[in-house]
Order: sequence, then structure tokens, then C-alpha cells
Amino acid sequence: MSIESTIRIFTALLIFPLQATRFIFQPSPARERQYLALLVTQIAVVCRLKSDAPDSAFLCGFLTTLMSLRLLPTLTWEQPPDVADHRSTDPENRDIADQSTVDKFLWGFSWMTTLRGIPWNWRAKNVPPQPPYASRWDYLVKNVPVVFAYGCVLDVLWKMRVLFNFTKYHGGLEGYGSSASQGVGPMVVNSVFAIVSMYVTTVFNYQMMAVVAIAIGISGPEDWPPILGPVREAYSLRNFWARTWHQLFRNIFEKYGRALVFIFGFEQRGARAHNVTRFLAFVISGLIHAIPIAGMPFPRGIPKDKNTPYRGSDQMVFFIIHAILCFVEERFSIFYRSVRGDGPSRNFELFLGYIWVAACMVFTSRYLFDEMELSGINDKTEVVPWSIVAILEALLGQKLFDKRLSSR
Repeated sequence: MSIESTIRIFTALLIFPLQATRFIFQPSPARERQYLALLVTQIAVVCRLKSDAPDSAFLCGFLTTLMSLRLLPTLTWEQPPDVADHRSTDPENRDIADQSTVDKFLWGFSWMTTLRGIPWNWRAKNVPPQPPYASRWDYLVKNVPVVFAYGCVLDVLWKMRVLFNFTKYHGGLEGYGSSASQGVGPMVVNSVFAIVSMYVTTVFNYQMMAVVAIAIGISGPEDWPPILGPVREAYSLRNFWARTWHQLFRNIFEKYGRALVFIFGFEQRGARAHNVTRFLAFVISGLIHAIPIAGMPFPRGIPKDKNTPYRGSDQMVFFIIHAILCFVEERFSIFYRSVRGDGPSRNFELFLGYIWVAACMVFTSRYLFDEMELSGINDKTEVVPWSIVAILEALLGQKLFDKRLSSR
């Protein structure tokens, strides 16, 4: 990693301890403007530095975008929303204001390091609570093996990538960002593999952060509810996004959604407010994914001229398509219920729902994954600190996944 890449990462991570100090002092508009100035400085430094390392660029872009979305509402709202939303007591029911400066800082830092803004005793809507544990060590004993198992699965999936013909730049812009040009069959196989890999990667990264945070004492098990909901709930696209997939940014969506509904003067619980909030959530999701991609170098040699598509635009396309699909699904559901009548869903209806969700994900996921492949962020050879594949190959004396089998 170059010195510039190191500076980029350090600058991006610097926002976490700075934000943690917000809980030590009494919030005020002046202090919020100071934090915004620090954020602007961070954005300027991150954007000015050039890096050939996709991982560094993506990390900096992601953190900067996320922190921007969390801080900007504090300019217009009297009570900073991130302060107003958290509980004022710790697990022992002690008021945070009565604790020492060090305890306040550690509490604020634990709030920031979760990324989703989980304070103590916090529960997100539709996210099942963490099962009770007798102690911190009870959690670690039960979950460290889980992290290891997910890491092994992720290592196998990553090594299997050589067997798949993912999108890459072929020297002309015709094939840019389009795995569909390979045909429906290969595109479906690639999409399913990419979706499964993202699922495992998400769980592994979250569980590993939880284990580390709980082991060093800056969080408790109650601060880390399950990252993903049950797959069986994904019998509709709306359920997939609201219950099965992660809710990391739900507090951001709700803050901006409530603000926009207030500006439009809609009834808070009305249908129009619901549709506006949902559409805005998908737009913000698109921004969170598109901006980091847009700021990344494309090491595959794509010419940077006016004919080159805007990097990150496909990410926005994916989320806008899903916003539209959710709206269409909801309209159809209302119509179908009016014809069928109320009552629990039948098995064949659930089965058709699973087919619908799978088709939507498979045939739209190329917009999400193709640009990642083009950027080179997925070219790294190792994604976990250990490699079960390397151990097995050493024991067997042969390669498990030979690149010569790939159609690349």
C-alpha cells in the first residue's frame, strides 16, 4: 500500500473518534458546524489524493458518503438527530450525562463503530433482537466458531471465482458494464454466485467486527443484533429489503424520509408519505453505493474520455429499478387481495413470491456487480486472514480451483 493510500484510509477513519467526542460535550449548532467543517476537510483530502488501490478508494468513498449523510441533517434540525435518537442510559440504567469523560467517549465510539448507529438497548424495526447471553465470554465462545466457519466459506467462494466468467473490459465500450452479453444462462449463474458471495461476505464482516468490539470491551452483545433477517421472509421484494437484507442505514433513511414528508406536507402515516420515504430510501442506497464506485480508479485501462459512462451510474440504476419494482409489487398485491380476499398466504402463493424475488434479484444484480468487477476491487486474492483452501491444497498437494478450467 502506498503512502497516499495510507493517508486516504487514515483520513477516512479519523471521522470516527471525532464523531465520538460529540457525546462528551453538550450539542450546539456551533459545534455541529465545526464537525461539518471537519467533514468537508476530510472530503477534500480524500478527493485530492490519488490512489491506484481500489480497496483504499472504495473505503474512503464509502465512509465519507456515510458520514456525510449522517451529519448533514444536523445543519437544519434544532436537535441533532443522532443525539436525539439514542438512549440516554447504559445497560446498567446509569445516565450517560453522569458518567466520566472516558466512559462517554467509549460509549460514543461504540455507537460510531457499529456504522448503523446502535446505542445501548437499541432495536431497529424488523430486526430480531440478539439472543440473550449470560456474559461477554459466553457470546465469544458461541460466536468465534461461527466467524471462523463463515470465513472458511467465504475463502472457498473467493477461490472459486476463477471458474466464473465475470464481466471485464474487452477493449471497447460496447461490453462495458454488461454481463448480459454473455447470454442468459451464464448471466444467471454469475448473478447467483455473486449474490451468495455478498450474503456470506456481509455476515462474515459484521460478525467479525462484533466479535472484535465485544472482545475488547467497547460494545456488548446487545449492540450487535443479527445483520440479516431470515431468508424465508423474502417472499416479496418489499419483505426482502425490509426484513431479510441488512438494516444498516435504516436510521438514515427514516431521518431523511421524515424530513421530506414534512416538507411536502403529507400525512405521516399516509400512502403518499410511505411511497416517498421508500423511494428516497432507495435513492440514498444508490448514492451510498454509487459515490464510492465513482471515485475509484479503473485499473483495467478503460479510457477516461467523454464517451466513458459515468462510473457508479449502474449502481443507481439497480436501486431505482428496485424502487419501481417494489411500487409495482405493492399495487399488484393490493389488487390481488381485493380479488382474493384477506387471509394467510397459501403455499403456492409463497412459492410464486420466492420465484418473483429470485428473478428480480438475478436479472437486476448485474447493475450492482458489473462495475465492481470493472473497478478491480474484487481482484484481490485473499479476503480472510486465514485460507482453508490453501491448507487443503497443501495437504492434498494439488490446486482445488485451477484457472485453466475457467473460461476467462
